[in-house]
Amino acid sequence: MYLQGHCCLHTQVPPFKKAFTETMPYVDYLFGNETEAEAFAESEGWKTKNTTEIAAKACAVPAALAVKGMMR
Repeated sequence: MYLQGHCCLHTQVPPFKKAFTETMPYVDYLFGNETEAEAFAESEGWKTKNTTEIAAKACAVPAALAVKGMMR
């Protein structure tokens, strides 16, 4: 989903792992519930179920399009 030049993505990872991984560097807003966050972490090989840690790791994925002044 695109909103005024921003890319939003839902965390429905397992069925679409390859496409999801390729799209992550372009995502500005990633959203999902706790169960989906845990599934995302598991699919990435992260050994945590702590949603705060998962969010921090997801934010650390390098952005393909760096926009000056934009926080990720």
